[in-house]
Amino acid sequence: MVGTVEAEVWASELDALLGGVGGRFGRVDLRWRMRDYARGLLAPVGRKNGWQLAEWAGHRDPAGMQHLLGGARWDTDALRDDVRDYVGDRLGPGGVLIIDDTFRVCPVNGVTEPLKLPLDRGHLETGILRFQRK
Repeated sequence: MVGTVEAEVWASELDALLGGVGGRFGRVDLRWRMRDYARGLLAPVGRKNGWQLAEWAGHRDPAGMQHLLGGARWDTDALRDDVRDYVGDRLGPGGVLIIDDTFRVCPVNGVTEPLKLPLDRGHLETGILRFQRK
C-alpha cells in the first residue's frame, strides 16, 4: 500500500513530467486530457478503457479522450523522446530501470509474493531494462 507521502511524491513527479511535455499539445484542453488520461492509467480504475478513464476523470463521456488518442494532432515521437529524457535524468548515468510485474500482494495476508504465471519467450524474464539514451 502506498502511503500519503509516497503518493504526494508520485503526484508531484507526474505533474513535473506532464508540465515538461505540455508543449507537445497545441491546445490547453489536450494538455488537460493527457493529464487526466495519464492519471487514470495510474489510478485504481477497474478497467482501463475510454469510458472508465473518462468517468474516473470526471468527464461526462469518453469523446475527449478518444479525440486525444485518435484524432488530435501531437507529435508522438517527440513526446516519447521527452519521456525518455525525463526518465534518464531521474535515473542518472548508467541507470537501470527495473520493471517487474511478476509479484502481487496476496489478498488474504497482504504479503508480496511471486505470481504463478508461465513465462514464454516473449516475456521479459529478468524484469531489468538497461536505460540508454539516444
